[in-house]
Amino acid sequence: MWRSRVKRITLNCKHKAKQTYAQKYPYTGGPLGGVYLTSAAVTVQGWWHLDSTQPINDSSGNNRTFGSAFSTSPSTGGQFGGLVVNNGAGGPLGTTGFSSTNAIRAGLGVGGKRQSAMWGIGYNPPAGAYGIEIWVLPQDNGIAGGSGGWIFSSGQGGGVSLRINAPSGNPSFIDAFNLGSGAAIGNPVPIDTNRWMHLAIVDNAGVVTFYTNGVPCGPSTTNGVTAPAGDVYIGTPSDNQAYYGFLDEARMFTFAAGAFSTNDFLLRAAGPNIIGQPQSAVVWNGGAATFSVNPSYDNSLLYQWRRAGTNVSGQTGSSYYLNSLSLVDNASTFNCIVTGGGISRTSSVATLTMVFPPMPRMSRPIATPLMPKLHSWVTSRWTANTGATLTKHQGRHSQRRA
Repeated sequence: MWRSRVKRITLNCKHKAKQTYAQKYPYTGGPLGGVYLTSAAVTVQGWWHLDSTQPINDSSGNNRTFGSAFSTSPSTGGQFGGLVVNNGAGGPLGTTGFSSTNAIRAGLGVGGKRQSAMWGIGYNPPAGAYGIEIWVLPQDNGIAGGSGGWIFSSGQGGGVSLRINAPSGNPSFIDAFNLGSGAAIGNPVPIDTNRWMHLAIVDNAGVVTFYTNGVPCGPSTTNGVTAPAGDVYIGTPSDNQAYYGFLDEARMFTFAAGAFSTNDFLLRAAGPNIIGQPQSAVVWNGGAATFSVNPSYDNSLLYQWRRAGTNVSGQTGSSYYLNSLSLVDNASTFNCIVTGGGISRTSSVATLTMVFPPMPRMSRPIATPLMPKLHSWVTSRWTANTGATLTKHQGRHSQRRA
């Protein structure tokens, strides 16, 4: 195991013995100063946005930051080796009002794939009344080492875990299982490398269910259910077993007996999810402009740009480039229709403003010791060539015939 061969590095994370933020300020339906506490009937015990590589902070207000981490190829010495990307799962997620624009990509290494894991939040949820959830977008075969690896767990020696798996000679899939007993939860699902997928496991009074995109994946089980124990992991605690792809919005929650509903998951509406809108532009006469729309990752999406509400022929990418603009383009409006899964979303409207380039400023001549000599030379040459005399009169030259 990694931790048997490397020094465990624990970040300084103090827990004060006082009333938590969640207890002091109960959730009322939206974000409170960036802290997301509960969602309807559930109480959030840890919520990690996965929009940074280290530290992986907890936004629930419970200070359950992942205090330890490790990566290979190259070794990061106590940090999770992920790459922050502008490709979040989108939103708004569930009833929280939060939308994700950034995520981390796990498994990228130098000259190949790498293995990464983080642990050390100092908490396990109570048996029979908790759930874990995370958004995933595997890449390639979803595996950075061995035949697969853990994605997110509620413990190490007990509880549940989500896993990427690929037995020899078979396509990759995602499954869920009980830690300690190894008993499967529900049915495995093929990986989807084209769009984000929401994964969750819920233990409700000892009945454990595996969900994909809010829908039960196979039957629930009571077989081999264990109480959460040991470190909570994002990633795998063992060598040569690792997930490869994007990860976003990992969350752990608890609930009162019988109070859980799938409405409490961090799900978002079906169809395209636009997380970056086209921005208005101000351009010099003769210049160029680019308008872009950024939806949450989905390779199946189709794009159609519009100008003043009319489709622009051939403009079917995520960006629309306009060259050699002129003043007649001033006040033009642009937006994009994004379509996926038979559902269309229309972006906000961006406006183009055209302006004249600034006129160059003319400076007054600066008097120098050479000016009298220059004036004398010009006057003599003028007289020699024209027969007229140049004289100064009220700050300007006047001409007088000889």
